[in-house]
Amino acid sequence: MKPLGKLEKVLLREYWVNEAQDFTPWLGQKANLDLLAETVGVGELDLVEEEQEVGDFRADILARNSEGKYVVIENQLEESDHKHLGQIITYSSGLRASYVVWVAPKIRDEHRKAIEWLNSVAKGEANFFALEIELWRIGDSQAAPKFNVVCKPNIWENKVKTSVEGPRPIYGEFWGRFLEYCQQANANPKLFRLPAPSNPWYKINLGVSGVWLGLRASTDFVTLTCQVTIEGAESGSIFEQLQRDKEQIEAELGTKLQWNTPPEPGKRGRIFHTQDGDLESRDHWEDYFAWLKNQAEAFYKAFHPRVEALHLDDENAV
Repeated sequence: MKPLGKLEKVLLREYWVNEAQDFTPWLGQKANLDLLAETVGVGELDLVEEEQEVGDFRADILARNSEGKYVVIENQLEESDHKHLGQIITYSSGLRASYVVWVAPKIRDEHRKAIEWLNSVAKGEANFFALEIELWRIGDSQAAPKFNVVCKPNIWENKVKTSVEGPRPIYGEFWGRFLEYCQQANANPKLFRLPAPSNPWYKINLGVSGVWLGLRASTDFVTLTCQVTIEGAESGSIFEQLQRDKEQIEAELGTKLQWNTPPEPGKRGRIFHTQDGDLESRDHWEDYFAWLKNQAEAFYKAFHPRVEALHLDDENAV
């Protein structure tokens, strides 16, 4: 008979020393998001942002599932506490997240009851999960993570049995009408020549790989966004070069922008401007179209020549 190994539990701090610098980046990796998504059954997850701003606070991870719905993940390396309970409520409301997942090595009983209560009053408008994370290994093997669901919505068993819906039709309708508006308004045809997307983002090429101009109108946020996104290995260098012209760019646009520096080399940076706008308010769509068009043209005029003049490796030019 072949011998069997013995499972040994590993202290989380042996692997992740710091919550923000170690645990959150690990959880934001695609393979680990997939493991979490498989555990709770929210569909395939893609990372949107680490340390997503919510007012004066920052949510650990904002992700989007295959339905286009937002998932907030709040993680900690100690047992659950009142501070993080307050944070998940704040992030759920501030980001209008469809799903909120709280991950900790130990979910205290009073916090489990609080999550159960949140699910009872949310009635499916938001769905709250509490997960405990463990690390295990056999002998000298690598440690393996395991998520255990402590609390989930009462209706979740029925939800996960249904088939995953396609993209929300409202996005295709909104962007289709937006493109018609741009054509009638004689907008710059270089900016609005792509088909209407079936998701919250309309993306415009800025001529360099990993740098793009995006317009966002989402049912999960009550804001419209015009944003330059900077991704890839040279994100830090690109952001720094653009930021040197910050005062001049903001003068050209006539407004202050939010400048979110990449948290570390290779991570995403964002430069953006927002305005209140609820996609469900169809009576205001014409106003939203005008704002998005004007912002896109102004951003393109300010950023496109600067992006083309960036000092980069040749392989990043497109």
